[in-house]
Amino acid sequence: MALTPGVRLVVLGAPTAPIDDDAGAVVTALAAAGVGLESRTVVDEDEIALERSLTPAAPLTIIITGPTDIARRVLARATGTRLALNDRMLAALDTTWELASLRGDVSSLRGEISSIRGQESSLRGEISSLRGEVSSMRGRASSALGEESSLRGQISSIQGHVSSLRGEISSELGAISSLSADRYGADATERARITTSVAKHDAAIDRLEREIRDYDAAAKIAAVEKEIRALDTSGKVAAIDAEIRAFDLDRKVAAIERQIAALDVDGKTAAIDKQIAALDAERRARQLEERRDEEIKRLDAAMAAIR
Repeated sequence: MALTPGVRLVVLGAPTAPIDDDAGAVVTALAAAGVGLESRTVVDEDEIALERSLTPAAPLTIIITGPTDIARRVLARATGTRLALNDRMLAALDTTWELASLRGDVSSLRGEISSIRGQESSLRGEISSLRGEVSSMRGRASSALGEESSLRGQISSIQGHVSSLRGEISSELGAISSLSADRYGADATERARITTSVAKHDAAIDRLEREIRDYDAAAKIAAVEKEIRALDTSGKVAAIDAEIRAFDLDRKVAAIERQIAALDVDGKTAAIDKQIAALDAERRARQLEERRDEEIKRLDAAMAAIR
């Protein structure tokens, strides 16, 4: 239920952390209760100054003060109506504060759970990071082996090209052998044709053998093998393996897992869950909300009675 604006907030004395906190709590509670704030004034710890700040009259004035009797003496000289209203407002504020405190307790406990799980998550992240480093090392070894494999593939390709040319030579020789067999029993014309065909196959063989010589597979293979030796793949892989052993992943992971076990995440969160359950927050919050609403209604009625 919204109340008519017109509440004056007076802070007595120089602001301090506790007084500032109280003032903030009052403003928050007023807003939650639907009460408008007309003004907020800071006055010296002086009776005359305080009396002056209380005029002109307002429907409701809230005074926040430290350990001093000034406010009590000034209010003792004022009418009792506002004091009665102040009591009602304080009751509403107390209930609102109690409700906020309850919810804050629950939120704080849930925050503890999140913090504990966050610590576990952070430690598990460290394990993932360590394993990633080892994976990176193994990747470097695989890369070195891959480079050598690629070069050996070039050798296989060179040898394959030569084998292909030699296969063509074998095919030409086979054709010549077949033609030579046809010479027996052939007449002069047929033998002349066979001789011409054989000469063509011989020329093809000469061309293929020349191509093989020009290709110079041995030199190409030697050049690639030189690259392979320069890579020193075995040395690189052995060095990386030594690096992985020195990194000692298993020992590092085991140390972090001991930290995780020491956290006792399940045990701690279960204990905090019990604390949350023991607060009985949902039931208590409903009761406090109902009580606050009733107190606000009484306060609203009291303010309406003096307008």
